[in-house]
Amino acid sequence: MIEIKLEEKIFQVRNLFSEMTIDEYQKIIELFKDEKLNNISLWLEIFEVLKWDEELVDNLDYNSFEEITTKFDFTEINGDIIRTIDNYECYPEDGTFKLKVRDLLKVEEYFREEDYLAKIAATIYKTIGSTKEEDIKNWDNKVKTFKNMNAAIITPILKEINISLTKKNKINE
Repeated sequence: MIEIKLEEKIFQVRNLFSEMTIDEYQKIIELFKDEKLNNISLWLEIFEVLKWDEELVDNLDYNSFEEITTKFDFTEINGDIIRTIDNYECYPEDGTFKLKVRDLLKVEEYFREEDYLAKIAATIYKTIGSTKEEDIKNWDNKVKTFKNMNAAIITPILKEINISLTKKNKINE
């Protein structure tokens, strides 16, 4: 969170993905992929996703704009995969995260779909005390729940997925 002073008013705005939801983070990723957006349009869209105060955005001068955009970090990867979040857990009692082949297959498919980050989290995290069938039946609610969770939980998972996919690609060479 950063503070921006504009005239006599102070605005507190989010600038780290650890302050965003998974849904907001995915929207920002998609904005960066949009080749139609020029640099200023891109950032104005990001400010909108993060629900920045319109008064701030409308009255921001270019020097302040440029300084603020350097204070963003969308690539931080903090810590290890969180084992348990609310009513979900992602690896067994032995404490070792192991990406299952079937889950990796689903993850590869999700990258082409809407809400892929939330779907990845919903795949990796299993509902505690539920059977596989119950977890599948509750899929839409899980995805919706993960969309609203903090984005910081997804980056360590994406790092592990990247490692697994890199290994898979080497095997296929």
